[in-house]
Amino acid sequence: MIVTYPREYLSDLSGRALENGSLFVGEAGKDPEVFPLQAYWDEGLTIPATQPIETSAGYAMNNGARASFYVSAEDYSIRIRDRHGLQVDYLANVSPSRAVQQSINLWEYAKGDGTTGDTVAINSALAAFAASGGGVVNCGGPEFTYLLDGPFVQLGTFNAPEGIVPFNRYKVRLYSNLHLIGQGAKFKLSGGSPYVGGIFGHPFWEGERLDNVKLIGIVMDGNQPNQITPIIPANGQGGGGDRVWQHGNAVTGCYNGFEAAHCVFRDLRGHGLNFVWASSTPDPSKGSQHLEIHHCEFVNIFTQACNAGFYDTKFHHNYIHGDGFWVGGMDIELGDPTFPIRVVRCYNNNYDYTDGLSPPESTPMYANNSAEAMAARKHTRRAITAYSPGSSFMGTANDVVIENENSIQATYPLNRFGSMKVRGITARAFIYEDLTDAYHSSTATIISIQGFGQRLPNCEIRDFEINSVLSGHAISCESIDNLTIDGGTIKGVQYAAIRADACSGSINDVVVEEFGKDDSALPSDQIGTQSSAVVLFGGAPKSMQVRRIRAADKRDGSNRRAKYIVYANVAAQPLVSIKDCEGDNLITGLVRDVNTSTYQVDVVDSVAPIYTVNMPVKLANGIESVGGITFRDTAGNITGGFSEIGGNTVLGFNDPGGLEYQMQFIRADGNIQFQAFENGVAVGVPLILHNDGKGELFGTVVAPPP
Repeated sequence: MIVTYPREYLSDLSGRALENGSLFVGEAGKDPEVFPLQAYWDEGLTIPATQPIETSAGYAMNNGARASFYVSAEDYSIRIRDRHGLQVDYLANVSPSRAVQQSINLWEYAKGDGTTGDTVAINSALAAFAASGGGVVNCGGPEFTYLLDGPFVQLGTFNAPEGIVPFNRYKVRLYSNLHLIGQGAKFKLSGGSPYVGGIFGHPFWEGERLDNVKLIGIVMDGNQPNQITPIIPANGQGGGGDRVWQHGNAVTGCYNGFEAAHCVFRDLRGHGLNFVWASSTPDPSKGSQHLEIHHCEFVNIFTQACNAGFYDTKFHHNYIHGDGFWVGGMDIELGDPTFPIRVVRCYNNNYDYTDGLSPPESTPMYANNSAEAMAARKHTRRAITAYSPGSSFMGTANDVVIENENSIQATYPLNRFGSMKVRGITARAFIYEDLTDAYHSSTATIISIQGFGQRLPNCEIRDFEINSVLSGHAISCESIDNLTIDGGTIKGVQYAAIRADACSGSINDVVVEEFGKDDSALPSDQIGTQSSAVVLFGGAPKSMQVRRIRAADKRDGSNRRAKYIVYANVAAQPLVSIKDCEGDNLITGLVRDVNTSTYQVDVVDSVAPIYTVNMPVKLANGIESVGGITFRDTAGNITGGFSEIGGNTVLGFNDPGGLEYQMQFIRADGNIQFQAFENGVAVGVPLILHNDGKGELFGTVVAPPP
């Protein structure tokens, strides 16, 4: 059997043809690197091929030439890695003979006219087709709308405000080896349901996990405008929290090999895709895996576009927008904080929530059918979250990456989750909103990774561009042992730009502009916590380094808010190292060191350049200064200094009121002159020590005192 890959060519994570990659082929449903199949370069299976198969220009290669290769099995698994060893793709069960040879046309079984109920006909057709081995279900183009009428499959109950109600699950059952392929055909729920369930699903609670399911080019419409919204009374928690019905998912179930591509998910009172365990309770050995969701549109999704992807999940090139409650894109959600996470990648997605609002259920203190709740809806919404119930993620994580994401009015609260790489985030929030009354749907911080009392192992945030007018940090991290924030720009945040609590690591190469909030009314030791480019709090087992931060506030007059480059209120040891940082037009100063816990080198004001070093310095070859030298106390007050006035060398001594004494070396005659001052104004007459050229000094008073 010739090994085939169900794409036009092998590609890397950015979509380019895969160069210097590796391809593995193994037993169907298993890890091909652990359970490999013998591969051959010829159809007669006589010339063995050594794995991994090398790739170039998107194709398998043999001795530098493009080549096909073969295995003896009809079904097999495939894994592809790029030149760095990162997984690009994994297909658990490739069945080219079965999938290609067999297909049905759905419109030959169901009406698809948008008015006739098609639920029974579709379920009968899919059940019979799956029993014969499955294959391609041709769904047709936009001329077909399959109306899903009748009752939902039910399991369990839901604690609704009015009492216990049946838990509606789905209307159309899926099976293994079904590929629903369309060119715009729509599957639409009928209206009138107060607790609307989902569209596609299967009885996962019975231990069933489906293999090799694909949804390509179809529209899944939950018809939410025509459903009945249950009334949630005010209870001070955003209309009810867990009592809010949010289970009308387009797809629910447990899958081993699932792809959704070029689909539209719209108007759903739940998730776009909800991936769960093949059991009644969370079990990592029975979880969904090998999932890919790409080039899809998610619009007006009440909760998440994709929920609970934690083992080999790729979510990329999707467009997420419109109304919504919880998370707009991916929620990496675990059933238990000890579950392992492997290969989760979210990249090249676009989020734009300027065209939608959170629902009235998201506003505290008001019933969801009240005018107050409607008036208090917000735009702000989460793009990607990572959630571990009850405590921080404590399992193992490998290759969890979020990169090249483009977000408008969207945030990334990745709390309770370590071992995360966030790269290439472009986040813009154009609509300012007061989020005081927001509940769950909103957060003002763009990227947030916090341990909530437990330390997280490591986190990388790189190559970001954040332009936000929200009233929160651009980046906020807490309790991370190895934090790296590196290479990015932040502009417009109406708070401190970056905050790190109890973190070790480094913050490097960040440009921060027009930031901060007026915090002058706070207690004196807290001034700067809301108006600095970088805010550091708490203790950590290792040191924190801050390098090459450029902080500027070019706004005029009272519009300026930025006070410091760095505000530090951390444990005395280990010291925070601050080096090569620059401030421009800041209100107060450069570094606010509350408890003398920083080591500063080359921290400069670009308007009036002053480099500061706050620790003892030993200079092996002396010191040379072009210009004056000023001495200050720890409060920043001038206590004295050397300068040059009229060609003479001057030494001054100051108290808080100003200059008090001055000594000048008069180069023209070699004499030394002493002058007393009162608050910077000369008083009395100077005393001059004359050098007679014979090694003796004698003094004169220029004029007798009055």
